[in-house]
Amino acid sequence: MASHRSATRVGIVRLLKQNGELTVQAIAEALGITPVAVRKHLVALEAERMVEARRVKLPRGRPTFAYQATEAADALLPRGYDRLAIDLLEDLAALDGEASLRRLFLARNERLSRDYESRLADKDLRGRFRELARLRDEEGYMAVFEVRDGSFVLREHHCPIYQVAQRHPEACSCEQELFQKVLDQRVRRQTRLVDGEPCCEYRIGA
Repeated sequence: MASHRSATRVGIVRLLKQNGELTVQAIAEALGITPVAVRKHLVALEAERMVEARRVKLPRGRPTFAYQATEAADALLPRGYDRLAIDLLEDLAALDGEASLRRLFLARNERLSRDYESRLADKDLRGRFRELARLRDEEGYMAVFEVRDGSFVLREHHCPIYQVAQRHPEACSCEQELFQKVLDQRVRRQTRLVDGEPCCEYRIGA
C-alpha cells in the first residue's frame, strides 16, 4: 500500500511540474482517482513542503485552490547525478580549466548522439523530434513534444543534472548542440529551468 501511495504522489508531482498549477478536480481526472484521494495526497505533500496552494476565485461559487510543485518535490523525481559526480566536475574545472570541462561535455554529446541516432533514423523531422522527446523522457527529463504556432517544441520539465547546470552553463549549451546535431536542424532554446522558468524549452521552426 505504501508503494502505491508513493507512486500516486510521484504522479501528482509529475502533473504539477508539467502543467504549472492544477486544481484537485483536474488532478483527479488526470490520474483517474477520486478528489478525496487527491486531497489526502496533497495534504501529505504539503506537510513535506513539496506542493503549495494558491486560492483561486471562480466566476461562480466558492473559491478553490490551485496547487503547484515546489523545488523540494524534485526529491521524488529521477535524479541523474550524485554528490561525487558534482565534486568531480568541480575538481576538473579547478585543476584543468573550464575548457576541459567543455571537452568532457562534448565527449558525452558524442556518446549520446550515437545512441540517439539509431532511434531517430528513417524518420521525418517531426518524427525525429517526437522520438527525441520520448528518449529524453525515458532519461528522466519529463520531456513533452508538441506542435505550437507552426513550430515543433520540446519541453523538459525536470533536469536530472540541475545542480551541475547551475554551476556550469556549458551543460545547457552542450544540450542544445546535441539536439542540433541529432536533428540536423537549427534548434532555438527559449527558456531554461536554471533561470527559474518552469521548463527548458527548445523550438524548431517559425
